[in-house]
Amino acid sequence: MTNKVPFFSVIVPTCDRPRDLTKALSSLQQQTFTDFEVVLINDGKQDITDCVSESGLAEAGIAMNLLTGPTKTGPAAARNRGLAEARGQVIAYLDDDDLYSPDHLAVHAKAYENAPHIQAVYSDAERTIVTEDRDHNISEETEVVFSREYSADDLLAGNYIPTLCMSHRRECLEKTGGFEESLSLLAEWDLFIRLAMHTDLVHIAETTGRYFEQGTGSSVQEYYAHEILDTIVAIYMRNNECLEADPERKDRIWGKRLRHMGQVMTATGAGLDNAGPIEEAYPLFIRASETEYRGENFLALARIHQALGRVADAMETVARARGVQSGQH
Repeated sequence: MTNKVPFFSVIVPTCDRPRDLTKALSSLQQQTFTDFEVVLINDGKQDITDCVSESGLAEAGIAMNLLTGPTKTGPAAARNRGLAEARGQVIAYLDDDDLYSPDHLAVHAKAYENAPHIQAVYSDAERTIVTEDRDHNISEETEVVFSREYSADDLLAGNYIPTLCMSHRRECLEKTGGFEESLSLLAEWDLFIRLAMHTDLVHIAETTGRYFEQGTGSSVQEYYAHEILDTIVAIYMRNNECLEADPERKDRIWGKRLRHMGQVMTATGAGLDNAGPIEEAYPLFIRASETEYRGENFLALARIHQALGRVADAMETVARARGVQSGQH
């Protein structure tokens, strides 16, 4: 491995998805900006030697650091292992089932070159939903879901930055720390919030990658519904301290969080029998709904009532939502 410090270190965790990994690595081989290293962390049990050799990275002169060791540690722990070995000035991320466009690193590099004071940037990505019907016919729908200018308040309510879209200078980690390994989901969002506490995130309104999700027919969202909701609340609580000095901002953000939770519950189709940590946040949800007296807030709160088994409260809250929407307080 050369002693030259690369501009980028691209952190690639993988876990037993060799076909996807081969495609992800090939998208790295196709980059027009080539001053980068790949830190590949094998968190699975399958041998990925063939994936590495088929990627063409070695022939392109791209340095590869393949890390093996403990398996099934989870994405956060795997990424942290990669961060510990990264040598680049700027850290970028690519999961094994995502793809960079050929100009992804070039677009990010240009942003840092044009404004050396910038600490973190994010671009846009296409989301492709892959659905398989009962006859095993596969269809794909692709769109850019998120293309939003930076808002620290919005980021505290919900994540709008796909992991592969983010890059940041390596020294940022001295202030933020790495990924929170107790979070089995959404650890990247938690890190992005901590990044935003120390620096503004700069949005590049260019589509430079693609990530994939399974269609609703797979029931993946429903399967993880409990964990997703619990994790969202855990991240809210982990990052609530920064709001204590500004009650007005705290109320505003909890209003956003309430709506976000309602949207997530609707999207996952979660009929929760036991809402877990949501119970702990319940008084804050009540406060948030009454901070912004809007029908949609009360409808979101009604869904949370229902998740907690408070059927009568849910019905009363729906009635209040109708009253607000009709102009009756």
